[in-house]
Parts: sequence; C-alpha cells; structure tokens
Amino acid sequence: MHRRELLKSSILSMLGISFGFSAGMEIYNRCLTGLDLPINSGFKCGLPMTAQDAKLLKPDKWGYHNLTYFVNNLDSDWNDEEVWLNEIEESFKSWEAVTNVCFAPINDWKVADIIIGFSNKKRMGFGKSGNTLAWAQLPSSPKYDGQLWNMYDEAERWLLPDSDRSGILFRGVCAHEIGHLLGLGHSKHKSALMYPYYSNGIWTPQEKDDIPRIQKLYGKKT
Repeated sequence: MHRRELLKSSILSMLGISFGFSAGMEIYNRCLTGLDLPINSGFKCGLPMTAQDAKLLKPDKWGYHNLTYFVNNLDSDWNDEEVWLNEIEESFKSWEAVTNVCFAPINDWKVADIIIGFSNKKRMGFGKSGNTLAWAQLPSSPKYDGQLWNMYDEAERWLLPDSDRSGILFRGVCAHEIGHLLGLGHSKHKSALMYPYYSNGIWTPQEKDDIPRIQKLYGKKT
C-alpha cells in the first residue's frame, strides 16, 4: 500500500473512532488514543486499560529510527509560530535524549511520518475545554512504515512551562502523545510521563517505566 493510501486510511479511522469507550470494546485498529482530562478533577487519559485492551496495545514500533514530522496548523493561544514549533521540537527531543530515535521537521506532508495539527471539530472529540485534549495514533504493525496523526484541541488554554496562568501544559501533553506515536501504551506508575493521569510537573520521559520501555523498543541512546 502506498503512503498516500495509508494516510487516507488513517483519516478514515480518525473520523470513525468513538471516544466513549465501553467495557470490552475493541480499540479501532489498535491505534487511536484520546487524552481526556477534565479540568479541576482527576485528569485522566481516555484510553481504557482492561486486560483485553492491554493485549490489543502490545508495543509495536516503527521499522526505522529516523522519523519526520509535518506541522499542519497551529493554535492561536500563542501568536508566535516559532514558540509553538519550539515546544513541539522540545517534546520530540525529550525522547531523543533517552533512546535511539531521531525526529526532523519537513515541509511536505505527503512524505512525513507524523502529521501534527489542531482542531475544534466535534467529530474529532474536540471543541469543548476540559474534554478530550489530544489524541495520537500508535504504530499498528511490528515494524510500521506509514503515517500517523497527532491532534490537539483548540478549545484548551495551552501553557508554556514557565507560565503562571491556569490551563494545560502543552509540552507535557505533547510529550505524552509522542510516546504513543512511538508505540507506548500507558504506564501504571504515577511518576511516569505515560501514566494515564495528567500531571503539570511531568513533561519528559521518566526513569521509572518510560525510559526502560522505550529503550526496549528502540535501544539505548548511542
């Protein structure tokens, strides 16, 4: 299947997913996960973690270690495009620092491995602050070679690490979603970046669980 056909398949699965998971429901194509974080409550990722779900989310990965990403559009929370691009880049670098994988931005979406964007459309689970903040696709085969999408909700108030306002730390959510893009499911450890509950104090992969799991997939940083 050609990359453009893979992209079309990704879009169809993205629009067809239900964000209201029920017990025992099969995750569509084993690839979509929402980060569902209600404001001022137990900020929880929307991916179910029953025994069956864990089996479905076995750690598949990319078939190569040099990945490219294309930023399709940005939110209006920050007027400076370079600030957004820097936050995305730093989120990718946090994974580059601990495992044998590299990311590079490119300007051609047709050949990018990862496509990043923002939306307020209800059919994507977005449009209301405090509901689904973001979602990302996971590699769907043992040595994946296609395109994956990563989307964020325009309705949220996204924050920088040094902000003193109320809202959601973008870098923490972005780094969490990149973990999914690389093939990681959720962690049972509260101190991990991949723990299903959001923490505004964690925005890089942690020694407990995140780093050993990603190194098991891609090796240690060389």
